[in-house]
Amino acid sequence: MGRLQKTVIAGWAVAALWGCGAQKTALNRFTTDGGQTFGYKDASGKTVVPPGVYSELPGKSSSAVVVMDNGATDGEHQWVLLNTAGRKTAVVYANNGIPDVFHSGRIRVTGPGGETGFAGTDGDVVILPQYKYAMPFAGEYAAVAVYDGQSMATQATDTDTEKNALTGNERWGVIDRQGKTVKKAEYTRKWDSKLGTYIYVSPTNTFWITDRGEIKGY
Repeated sequence: MGRLQKTVIAGWAVAALWGCGAQKTALNRFTTDGGQTFGYKDASGKTVVPPGVYSELPGKSSSAVVVMDNGATDGEHQWVLLNTAGRKTAVVYANNGIPDVFHSGRIRVTGPGGETGFAGTDGDVVILPQYKYAMPFAGEYAAVAVYDGQSMATQATDTDTEKNALTGNERWGVIDRQGKTVKKAEYTRKWDSKLGTYIYVSPTNTFWITDRGEIKGY
């Protein structure tokens, strides 16, 4: 685990306090060296992220930004999330090096063992990493996986791809945007070619989540 990730994980313990105390202002990107490096200023014009700390073009949604950290001492460059105060709050979930994006106001973030959680558009973590894997939110709901249904805490492998992370032994449930359990983790997941989406199956019922965020089933 890199120093950056250790620092970020330690910060999650006070993520809720940051969310209450941080000034909710948008970050404004500025460039130097003819556009070769960039930094961020807050709404008052104060530089909160000096140029050169991050590389790659940032992806921006609402007030938070996703950037590539280039300051890791062990060479493990990672996509990280900056909140509205310019603080790194989480390591962003990435699949084959491509960072996640916001869906329904939530972006997936990862823990030290590959656990998945979510941050909001202000950049603060709202659902601590605790799931083996999580689908993006659709409306108010997201399907989340736990190992063999034993606990909502996970024994996840350290990987950034869904294919490698999931073994087929997981049990799936549903949470809302605040992390509350909507459906208990007691379902298996299968691909339904007719519906063109994943369905979640238990001995008593089957459901799926539509692109509009509706839970449907039979």
